[in-house]
Amino acid sequence: MSGICGVLSLGEELPGHDVMAPMLAILKTEGGETAKIVTEGNCALGQVSQALQGSHSEGRQPLRVEHTFPGSSIHKVIHSVLEGEIFNHTDIRSALRATRHEFQTHLDSETVARSYIQFGEHNFLKPFRGNYAFALWDSSEKRFILARDRPGCKPLYYAVTKDWFIFASKATAILAHPSISSRLNMAALNHLMLYGYLPDTQTLFDGIEPMMPGHLIVVNGNRIEAQQQYWSVPESTPDLDARPENDIAADLLAHMRGAIRVRVADSIVNGIYLSGTLESA
Repeated sequence: MSGICGVLSLGEELPGHDVMAPMLAILKTEGGETAKIVTEGNCALGQVSQALQGSHSEGRQPLRVEHTFPGSSIHKVIHSVLEGEIFNHTDIRSALRATRHEFQTHLDSETVARSYIQFGEHNFLKPFRGNYAFALWDSSEKRFILARDRPGCKPLYYAVTKDWFIFASKATAILAHPSISSRLNMAALNHLMLYGYLPDTQTLFDGIEPMMPGHLIVVNGNRIEAQQQYWSVPESTPDLDARPENDIAADLLAHMRGAIRVRVADSIVNGIYLSGTLESA
């Protein structure tokens, strides 16, 4: 199991390990997990991770990435932490190496950081395919970015107070921050009791909100921008596809094979599981 969390100071107080440690303790669920905290200026990032056989063990998150643009004095320092994976990170790395980026690890988190450095906050997310939640801290620009994957497979929550922006993979980890109270969100609780589920825009805790799928939040200095949607499901055309059925089937098969290819890593043993009921037939 793994999880990420972090805090960004919006005031004068700087974050320290004493604030992060209780949040990481909530994220720890099994034995053998390791935790790492990195603080840089106004930001602190942390991750709890479980080492798995066959996974890339080179480097640990949060990760520090530096890059100087060729022929320029511009030097970027990015701290990043990611839960999940970028399925097509190999293709993205190839494009970045062509622009003279030198990778130090095999971590997807480095791919995210270098993509941000090269393409900027408005474009770097566009090619990502995967299940991920991540945070970036651009110390040179005093810019913080929080993002969640397109379908929302990885959970991600955040809270904002007068002096802090706080995030974590679990809402309960945010409660460990001293500035957050544990008041119930009565409107969400009433909705849960009445309809049997929570609205996707709320949590059971007052002041703690979920990141929406395919969205990101940018914090410049102490100015927090609203959640921005960087991806949405493409609208389908109402017209029927006039191609022959065999062409449509071949196109569908090619898309399915491509989707599987980017999800299968050569260095990891893969398996398949079927529940055995009718929907698996």
